[in-house]
Amino acid sequence: MLPGYTGARCVPWFSPIHVTRLTPLKTGRGLLELEFFHAFYAQGVQDFKLQLKVIHRAENFMAGRIMDAEGYDRLGIISHMEFGWLEKFCPELIRTIPPDSPGNAWYDSVSIYLNSVFFQQPASPAQPEDPNDGSENAWLMACALRFDGYACAANLGMEQQPYHFCTKLLGGQMPVKSMEQRLTAMFMLQRFLMKEGVRSKTDRGWKMFRELFLELASEPIPAAYRTHEYSQWERDFLTILPAGMALIRHLHQTTIYDVDGENSPR
Repeated sequence: MLPGYTGARCVPWFSPIHVTRLTPLKTGRGLLELEFFHAFYAQGVQDFKLQLKVIHRAENFMAGRIMDAEGYDRLGIISHMEFGWLEKFCPELIRTIPPDSPGNAWYDSVSIYLNSVFFQQPASPAQPEDPNDGSENAWLMACALRFDGYACAANLGMEQQPYHFCTKLLGGQMPVKSMEQRLTAMFMLQRFLMKEGVRSKTDRGWKMFRELFLELASEPIPAAYRTHEYSQWERDFLTILPAGMALIRHLHQTTIYDVDGENSPR
């Protein structure tokens, strides 16, 4: 889309979309009604319906004027999706959730790859065998460390040492009801679970860590508590947040957690 959502003049916007319906409007004006899932649209609903006035057709792409763009004069270009396109315009997605290697279904089909990442079909990313590997760690760490949990804990009068904080938290002795308290809890869990090496991903700490990510990843961070890592979160992760949500949700839902010493499947 040109122009996109950012910039003062004409910065383009790139995103995979999944077209669910395309209806020619028989007006004689070259109008199409397009319904689609907008993968990287992070503000609210990702299901879109708009009218496109076709101005050019080619074998592998189509260009048109977006007719109902809330007063903006914008053009949209819809093209066939391939890995080369993703590598060029969505490098964060490829780097964070790589298609893996030859022989993997993701490697052979960009459609299977995108459906898996965003819709959980037909296959989803497997939990890494090595707990110190995998893009999950990068997502959880970046999300937790964008927020200054030490400063917030001090301001709220909470425990500031991660081990003692998380011991009370996991023991039910540390109430975390407000948004700032929950962001602090996620920060402390990252320090507790990952700073000295990754603990078992089946324990109650990891269960809560993942749940807090799914709840808080899309929440804005107050300026007073933004860390140096916040800009990296905005640049490398927030732009492809739906992919990260899909990955963490899959790992959370397929993990058998050890609760109170008993293995209980979710």
